[in-house]
Amino acid sequence: MTRQSNWLLRMTAQVSRLIEVQRNRRAVRQLAHWSDHELSDIGLCRTDIVSALSQPLLLDSSHSLKEARSERRGNSKRPSAPAALARSGA
Repeated sequence: MTRQSNWLLRMTAQVSRLIEVQRNRRAVRQLAHWSDHELSDIGLCRTDIVSALSQPLLLDSSHSLKEARSERRGNSKRPSAPAALARSGA
């Protein structure tokens, strides 16, 4: 491959990553509209959402939620918050 092709592939990967990060951030923002009971059902609390959304825009806020839920649930294999949101149709 040429240098230009490598550069284009790297840029495409970075843009794809940024799109995914923003999509996940949107999903986390939707979780802010859930009740405390609903958040508890997926192993989260309101402060987890606030904390995740306070991270820099270029970081995937869903990772913060996965970590918080894992700590609270002892690493159970429940679906991630964005996945749960997608299934709920929200």
